[in-house]
Amino acid sequence: MLWASQVAVGNENNLQLEVYGDKGGLVWRQEQPNELTFTPLGETPQRVTRGSPAAADAAVRATRIPAGHPEGYLEAFATIYKEVAAAIRAARNGEAPAADVLFPTGDDGKAGVAFVDAAVRSSEAGAVWVEV
Repeated sequence: MLWASQVAVGNENNLQLEVYGDKGGLVWRQEQPNELTFTPLGETPQRVTRGSPAAADAAVRATRIPAGHPEGYLEAFATIYKEVAAAIRAARNGEAPAADVLFPTGDDGKAGVAFVDAAVRSSEAGAVWVEV
């Protein structure tokens, strides 16, 4: 994976994530957190909104309020706690958690730190592509 980072001084909370691959691209903007743009290669971009039929099962499962209402920071933590609680309940009953129980793991944290490290290295090198 390659990563480039840039800073725009004076730009408020305009975090934007873009992911591009062989089959298409995804764009998510913090200022429009309830929607994602999916562009399959060679096709028209598709707007996927939180809680819509186009959202993946995992996204629908994590949605706490009806589509069209803003959902944010606090709800994200509540979703993680709910998922961890389901895994703990399963462990207490001597069972494995359901396959759809999803929460960040130590490996996810390690990958996140590697991502941040790559962003810093990219920035320090003049916003160039770096290996992750």
